[in-house]
Amino acid sequence: MKNRFLQLKQKLNNWKWIECQVTLHSQTTQQESYRLLETNYKIMQDCTVVEESLQFNIQMQKSFNFSKRIGWNWHKSWKLPEIIVKPILNSYKLYTKGLRCRLICGYVEDVSTIKQVDLEGNTEKLYNDEIQGFQFENIKFSSTSYKLEGVHFHVIIEIYRRDDIFESELTIKSVISPPIFVDSRKAARNTKRFDYQKIMSLIQPFHPFSLKKQLIVRSDKSKILKIEDTLEGLNNYLMAQNIRNKCRHPYFLTLKFRSVFDLYYNSNLYSTQLSLEQLLVKIQQCLVDSLNSNQNQQVLLLRMKYTNYSELDMGFFSNNLSQLQNNVIQVVAGSQIDKHWVKINSNELNTIYTEKYSIFPRVSNSDQVQMKQYFDISSDESDSEVCCQNDEQIELGKQQNLQEFYETKIEIQKKKVCL
Repeated sequence: MKNRFLQLKQKLNNWKWIECQVTLHSQTTQQESYRLLETNYKIMQDCTVVEESLQFNIQMQKSFNFSKRIGWNWHKSWKLPEIIVKPILNSYKLYTKGLRCRLICGYVEDVSTIKQVDLEGNTEKLYNDEIQGFQFENIKFSSTSYKLEGVHFHVIIEIYRRDDIFESELTIKSVISPPIFVDSRKAARNTKRFDYQKIMSLIQPFHPFSLKKQLIVRSDKSKILKIEDTLEGLNNYLMAQNIRNKCRHPYFLTLKFRSVFDLYYNSNLYSTQLSLEQLLVKIQQCLVDSLNSNQNQQVLLLRMKYTNYSELDMGFFSNNLSQLQNNVIQVVAGSQIDKHWVKINSNELNTIYTEKYSIFPRVSNSDQVQMKQYFDISSDESDSEVCCQNDEQIELGKQQNLQEFYETKIEIQKKKVCL
């Protein structure tokens, strides 16, 4: 039985607009604002109010480009496909006075917030009686994914009603696109660097201190969010811009997000008579060796414990799925897995890895140099690892002070909200 998020991943090449109720974060040099895009089922019809969900008929002149490596993608210099949006009510005639539509571009700050990025062109339209909807053309992206540290963009279509007398707006419904990678001719070198960092983050051992570290999402100076042991927390971690050198090692993900993942090994490849320490070291050696081999047998399997997550959460996770897999690591969801997969005890994994960290094989310096040459990256660019400081006590002291600072800021934010 195919698991849910892999089905979503397989369907990513089928463009689908999903209803969204998120907070839109807008920021300029003069001001900053947060606005909730929520569905309003009470729609004014002349002098009466009816309750019915507004439906969208969205027509695109052509689709965005799609590739297996980066998903949906577009070039910054290209005009977006022409979009026609037709709002529909099934049981009532649509009242179009003051009805408007806008296109919004943004990227995910966290799973409940979209940070707005400007679009070039006329992105707000009045209802057009001739086409019974709204038409958008000659629109362009104003930025690229790599200018914003590799994020994917989303296009949001928001239908709202504006009262010009009271100068107020009411959002009726919003839908969000799949993630879009926006490229430019200058981005090729950044692509290679990202691919290199992704490969290294999957296989290079991580310092045990990173398991103790309180990770945070910091979208700006005023908004700080702790990364919790949940699927939402995992999504926040994978999408956090302030965490530039993320660890995606399966041991790390299993121990840092215990409520999300269980870890299994392939008993067809390793004897069940091995001690867990021997097994973990051999598997780590296999991860390192996978750099120089064409092995396509999965060695490790990360299984999601639950599948009753929201479609939006699963959609975000499926977008990040490619960050967590390679030719020897597989990620699945659901309860049914083949019998040759044997579960690794997380508590024992934590104990052995913490105590025996130094014996786990690493990618050699010569292999790192060869990889950088392959990816055309300067060999003097350092490989920043997740908390791989030699003096753990010094780093622990720094981290405790930093955590106290963030906790204080979070408490101040809560008090401001209460006021």
